[in-house]
Amino acid sequence: MKVLMLVISSDEIPVVFERARAVWRKYMNNNPEIACYFITFKRCAFPHIDGDTLYIPGYEGYYHILIKTILAFEYFLPKDNWDFIIRTNLSSFWDFNATIDYLKTLPSTGVFAGAKFDYKIPEHRINNMNREYVSYLKDGTVTTVSGSGIVFSKDIVELLVREKEKANILFSSMEDDLCMGIILNNNGIFPQQGTRLWHTEIPKDYSLIEHGYHYRLKAEQDRMTEEALLLFFYDHVYGNKKNYHVRHI
Repeated sequence: MKVLMLVISSDEIPVVFERARAVWRKYMNNNPEIACYFITFKRCAFPHIDGDTLYIPGYEGYYHILIKTILAFEYFLPKDNWDFIIRTNLSSFWDFNATIDYLKTLPSTGVFAGAKFDYKIPEHRINNMNREYVSYLKDGTVTTVSGSGIVFSKDIVELLVREKEKANILFSSMEDDLCMGIILNNNGIFPQQGTRLWHTEIPKDYSLIEHGYHYRLKAEQDRMTEEALLLFFYDHVYGNKKNYHVRHI
């Protein structure tokens, strides 16, 4: 199986984000079936890989994550014959062996999976730029999955790249997971329910951790605590295992 995992990253808050990246680097290359890269905007002339990071021309911003993601899809699609592509973020932690086990249960096409939710788009968020696309939704409700961890089959990623023009229209007014949901719902594609376990503080004991493949580790109002959470889960899942495989694109 060939899996590409793209991790939203940024150089804007170096102290916080570099700590999270340091934990990711402890395990991001330890499974030969998963190629893992950070994706970051940078003032540069063209997309390029430097080490474990894909740098994309552009400027960081909350509503720019969608465009960053689709440009990364566009860059990586021709690089290999991917079975699945996962888009996640720095404050997530993944058990790669459990992830592969989960992916083996999915079909090879039509996959758009994660922590599923419905969101009825309020009137104040509808404008002349997005009104047409929102109007196609049943009752103005988008069914999508959390942007913290989205699993796509290759064909769905190819569709999103083809719909880049719509993404360019939608991204300025809504979060990336809502925009992707709108685009895919308009194409008759609705998400499958995945499993995401959420922790905001360090469990008192390893035995209290439910078995899963994707853990969202976000300490509200305290980003520095996330490093401790990430390290705790790293020790729990990987222990002292070292990266044994580095896959180059």
